Amino acid sequence: MDNIKTFLRIRPFNALEIERKEDNFQSIAVKIDEQTVQFKGQKLDMFSYDHVGDQMTTQEEVFKVVGKVMCDHCLEGYNATIFAYGQTSSGKSFTINGPTNEEGNLILEHRGLIPRILDYLFENMERMTTENEVEFVCNCSYVEIYNEVVYDLLDPSGQSCTLREDIRRGVCISGNTEEEVHSSQEAYRLFLKGIQNRHVAETAMNRESSRSHSLFTITIFSKTREGGILNIAESRFNIVDLAGSERQSLTGATGIRLKEAGNINKSLLALGNVINSLLDIAMGRPRHVHYRDSKLTFLLRDSLGGNSKTFVIANVSPSSACVAETLSTLRFAQRVKQIRNKAIKNKDVVGDVDELQAEIKRLKDELNKRIDYEVDGNSSEFVKFVMEQAQLFEEKNQEISKFQKRVEQLEKVLKAFEERRSNDRMLLNLKEENIRKMRDKISALEERELYEREIELLRKSRESETDVNMISYQKFILEQDNKSLIRKLAKYQVMQQREEEEIKIRNDFFSEISEIIKENLKNEKIEIRERKEENEIEELQKKIEEIERMRNNERMEFEEEKKSLEGRIEYYKREAERQDEDKEENVKELKQKLENLERKSRRMSDFAFESQAISQERFHDLITKNKELINQLKSTESKHHELIDENENLSLKIVNLEKKMGNILNENSRLDFQILKFKEEIKNQQEENENLKAELQNLNLENEQLYAKISTLNLEKESAMSDLFQSMLKKENSSKIQDDDEKNRFEEKINEKEIELEKIKNILKEKEYEIARVEKTLSDLQGEMQKTKIEHFNLQEQFNENEKELKETKSELGKTKDELHQSLNELFESKQELSKRETKIQKIQNDFENLQIKFQEFNKNKEKLLQLEEINKKLTNDLSKVQGLADLKIEKVRGALYDAQKSLKEKELELNKTQLKLNDTQNQLQLTLNNLSMKNSELESKLNELSHFKEEYISLQSKLESEFKIKEDLLMEKLEISEIENQKKTQELESLKHQFERLNKLLKSQNDKIENFKEKISQLEFHLSNAQEDNENLLNQLQSLQDSEMALKLEENASLMQKLKMEIDKLENEKLLYKQEYDRMAQENQQFFQHQNPKQKIKY
Repeated sequence: MDNIKTFLRIRPFNALEIERKEDNFQSIAVKIDEQTVQFKGQKLDMFSYDHVGDQMTTQEEVFKVVGKVMCDHCLEGYNATIFAYGQTSSGKSFTINGPTNEEGNLILEHRGLIPRILDYLFENMERMTTENEVEFVCNCSYVEIYNEVVYDLLDPSGQSCTLREDIRRGVCISGNTEEEVHSSQEAYRLFLKGIQNRHVAETAMNRESSRSHSLFTITIFSKTREGGILNIAESRFNIVDLAGSERQSLTGATGIRLKEAGNINKSLLALGNVINSLLDIAMGRPRHVHYRDSKLTFLLRDSLGGNSKTFVIANVSPSSACVAETLSTLRFAQRVKQIRNKAIKNKDVVGDVDELQAEIKRLKDELNKRIDYEVDGNSSEFVKFVMEQAQLFEEKNQEISKFQKRVEQLEKVLKAFEERRSNDRMLLNLKEENIRKMRDKISALEERELYEREIELLRKSRESETDVNMISYQKFILEQDNKSLIRKLAKYQVMQQREEEEIKIRNDFFSEISEIIKENLKNEKIEIRERKEENEIEELQKKIEEIERMRNNERMEFEEEKKSLEGRIEYYKREAERQDEDKEENVKELKQKLENLERKSRRMSDFAFESQAISQERFHDLITKNKELINQLKSTESKHHELIDENENLSLKIVNLEKKMGNILNENSRLDFQILKFKEEIKNQQEENENLKAELQNLNLENEQLYAKISTLNLEKESAMSDLFQSMLKKENSSKIQDDDEKNRFEEKINEKEIELEKIKNILKEKEYEIARVEKTLSDLQGEMQKTKIEHFNLQEQFNENEKELKETKSELGKTKDELHQSLNELFESKQELSKRETKIQKIQNDFENLQIKFQEFNKNKEKLLQLEEINKKLTNDLSKVQGLADLKIEKVRGALYDAQKSLKEKELELNKTQLKLNDTQNQLQLTLNNLSMKNSELESKLNELSHFKEEYISLQSKLESEFKIKEDLLMEKLEISEIENQKKTQELESLKHQFERLNKLLKSQNDKIENFKEKISQLEFHLSNAQEDNENLLNQLQSLQDSEMALKLEENASLMQKLKMEIDKLENEKLLYKQEYDRMAQENQQFFQHQNPKQKIKY
């Protein structure tokens, strides 16, 4: 049990911190000595580690302390792991990988741990192969964990990998590339390839921030021979560069970077939880370690509290802005230091029978020689015999010690077998517990019987050889997987039926859409639009047919896969049964052999302790028995290897089945996601319907309350009328004062009733207004539906117009291509004309040669020759001018052609061909002109011979000059025309290019708009169809309810209003009558009070 080693490294201040001048460059973490650090926070805390590196620590020093030690452990056969932990921009990637230059290559002086580890490993492997004859095989892999998904950095396709747990190898990655390397250069190339594929981005704190956890794994297989025993070792070297923890306030991460930071912090939190639970276990508190909370912790399960030598490099920042992160890193490293790992050498021992047999023969020969020795009577010979016997005794003791060592090695092998057997027993116990749990869940009796049979088989084979247990265990797993596959197939069939129902619903939806479109077409009666929409309907129908075909194909493939899976399941069952029968026999044989081996090993151990008293004959018998024991071990090992091969084949089959199941599960998850979407939309529609129903119920309640109020008013009115009649009776017997009081009360009651009636009228008006508002909202919804239909129609028209524009642009491009072909043909014609002119120039050259022959015969007049020389000079000057003009024009043509090549990249090959041809013609012209200049020089030398033929020469020369000038003028005109045409063509090509680019941009934008509009249209159509159905249902319900309720309400309101009006009229009439009676009574009272004679009668 070894503790995890820790190395703390404090990085120097970076450029941003130097610009900010943080704390005058005083670090918050200060190195006190080689093992302690002082943290300058609110309190001066001290932390101790195995090693501490300050800001001046170099990469070489880190490698000597960490890398070299871990490399030695790895070469000895141990698993080794190096972690780089710390916040973002703390120097983890610098420590592991090293810095890179602008070209992306690593700087050799500051290269990190991985390049140095590769160099050291391969140097030591070469040394060990030469000195100790050790055979090495080295494999490398490089993966990253980005957003909780494992990616292979050595695979350019970027496919994700899956984590798988293997009984022999532990947690491993399936689907990643593991390449064999033979030198440090090959491994270094793989490492650089992986760095280029890793996810890196810039943040506010770091120019190249790692956005993923990377894992570079070096797997080393070694073989060594000691006597007749072959030692095989396998070791893994994991180098982990963890992504740093981040704070959004410091890094300024948004969008994708914020999501990446969230996943990084989540995985680091899972790592911290695992460390805390392991620390509790080390302190003696039982805890469950949550390795499966993150891909990182699950992948590195053996490195944390398992079979590995682990070294953690904690990187911290000296900046005062990172106080909290630095303190958490220091505490994390201090906790990690207390965790213990149990590292074991991963070695297997295999005996070579031939070498062991050779040694046994040699020992037999020595024994035979010693038996043949006879003792003589002489004392000297007896002394010699005693001395020889003493030497032989010592040699025997040495040989016995050798045999003891070999026996110890064999005992180690047996212990390894026993350990494997104990592991298998643990696995069997776990499986028995799972089976017991499954018994409660399984209802069918047949499955119970199968499980019980398997339990009995497992119990019988529990005490047998390890690999037999493994195969039976794998058989049980295969049968469970087969049953789970059958269940999943049934689930998939159910899902397929659901998909078929959904397809039917979609087909009905498309048919409804087609009917709606046809109705719109009939209403509009426009032939052009009818054709367009009919084409769209046909396209929709074709798409529907294609979808049905795809579904039928998927059904066929699914049925085929189902049949193949069922056949494989049956085949695996048959093989498993056959293997069980064979393995039971093998188990019995192995039991007997193991018992024999145990007995013989006991005898060998007894022999080792009592070897001095054993005679020579018994020694010979032990050697023969040892030989038989070795042969039996060899046979058991061969059977062991055969069983391992069978296990590997079965595991490969299981992996293939798991992959297929993964594909099926992915399809099921995709279908489940679509179903959830449909369910959510249905829930939303149901909620809207429930809201409308609730509003209707509220309106009904309010109407009922109004009716209740009206009934109460009627009752109050009736009570008031009764009170009035009673008061009228009382008035006849009361005085004037009581009449006035009652009159006032009555008027007040009438006013109150009138106010209440007005309130009721207002409430009725408000309810009518609310009903009108609901009707208005329904009409607005219908209007919006019509608007969406109009927008759909407009979008279709825009799409058709865009298609027309595309066709027009294609036709224009075709025209431009034709014009280019014409220009190329014209260039070809101009080249032909140049070739014709070259033939004419050759004819002129022939004429000059004839003249030279004639000029050789005459050599008289020097003055004329001087004149001829001047003429020749003028000709040479004219020729040089013509040549310069031709060169300038050719250069212009070249420039025009070069511009044309730049403007049209698609025609580069054709224009290059034309340019090469023009260069050839130019070279030919230059050659002809050079020939002419040479011939002119020859003419100058031979002018002395042209005295007699002056007149003929002048005439010929004038003719030649006139012809040459004519040809030169023609050439100049054609060159100018070609230049003008080329300029026009280049301008046209540039304009066409700009138009083409503009049209491409328009096309892209239009296509994007069209796709967006199509998506919106599809969504709107789907929502419209659902909304239309819901609205139609609601409208029908509303109309029926409104018709029934409004009819009732109108009738009741009309009757109530009539009754109220009648009652109001009655009250007003009664009021008038009361007033009249009141006035009459007032007049009578006045008369009564005005009458002074009591005996006089009152006249009425």
